[in-house]
Amino acid sequence: MKKFLLLILIFCNTNKMTIAAPKTNLITKSISSNNPLKKIIKAIAKSNVYEIPRVNTTDGSTSRQNVQYEELLKIATVQELSDLATKNKNTIVRLYAFRALVAKQKDIPKNIIDLVLNDTETVNIKDGDKIAKAPLNSIAKGFLY
Repeated sequence: MKKFLLLILIFCNTNKMTIAAPKTNLITKSISSNNPLKKIIKAIAKSNVYEIPRVNTTDGSTSRQNVQYEELLKIATVQELSDLATKNKNTIVRLYAFRALVAKQKDIPKNIIDLVLNDTETVNIKDGDKIAKAPLNSIAKGFLY
């Protein structure tokens, strides 16, 4: 009898989990598949490196991160960029969003500038074949001036 009750309890708990999980996954998948901005943000975050834009490339190639940045600049609104630059948990996303915000809007609100310039989280930087680390605020200062 105890084994029977235990099996029923396990079956009920397993059944609840399998019913609840697909619903949340379907919602998450439908949001991300319909929103190109989320795809760009995920790609930038996944790479987790800030690539210095190459100015004098002989072959005209552009890095994957800089292609993602150009898409971010094109698709995101000023409000979305402001939110990403100040609230996103990924440092690289915050940095690229701030760069796009500065490119898109001349007058950046002081509170956003203060938040970014006080952000000392370390960022992985790639310049050609060289990889280094630097605080986010030191890179972001270069976008302002």
